Amino acid sequence: MNARAQLFSFIALGVALLLAVLSMVCWQFSQINTRNLTQERNHFLLQSLRKTAEDFLATGMTPEQMPAMQDIIDRERANFAQIMAIDIFNPAGRISYSTDAGALHTQVPQDWVSQLVQSGSWETQDPTQDQLGMRFENDLGRAAGGIVLTLQPTGGAWTLAQWQGAGVQALIWVGLFIGCCAAALALLQWELLRCLRPYRQISRILAQEQVHETDSGSAGELKPWAAQAAKQLEQEYTQTQQAMQQLQELDRGQ
Repeated sequence: MNARAQLFSFIALGVALLLAVLSMVCWQFSQINTRNLTQERNHFLLQSLRKTAEDFLATGMTPEQMPAMQDIIDRERANFAQIMAIDIFNPAGRISYSTDAGALHTQVPQDWVSQLVQSGSWETQDPTQDQLGMRFENDLGRAAGGIVLTLQPTGGAWTLAQWQGAGVQALIWVGLFIGCCAAALALLQWELLRCLRPYRQISRILAQEQVHETDSGSAGELKPWAAQAAKQLEQEYTQTQQAMQQLQELDRGQ
């Protein structure tokens, strides 16, 4: 392997390692950003459902007189694959509306009811599911019920759609990585060839080979200098030959 090939190999290795590190950093940033966006989306959905329920209550309805809420939560459940279920329950702890038909009119866990005392959202996490809940209020500011989103657990087993999305994203990153490597190597090769062009021209001129004129006329500018260098080398060679001849004559005279 010549020096040029070694140089290109080291450059290619360095660029590949740099791009690999950058890809890992970008992937990690993407994961964190996706997680944050998912959390913001879940809280936004919860706030939206709360406002819808309170708007129904403002018209004089009771929590059991809001059948449109069933259509709303069914639509939202279908739009987000991470959401496993959406439940709306009354202050007594009975589920009034749910995306799980079998859960209607069943009793919710006692800790859901106890969370109605706080006005903000609450969250529970366990290995099987995560739950994000919030109460909705009547015109008097009292709890009229609660809304709970049951979510897939953080770090749990991925669904087929999630694996498919991760695979597509990985292919995109690999494609970008290969494209960046190819572009970087092409740019480095072009830059090296451009920097070494004058030296190749001088070598060809000194070897009395044909040199193609470049757009900048650099070859024409180098020719006088190369001719002068060649003339100087020829003079030094002649002087050396004469000195060698003199030494040989002195040796014969002895």
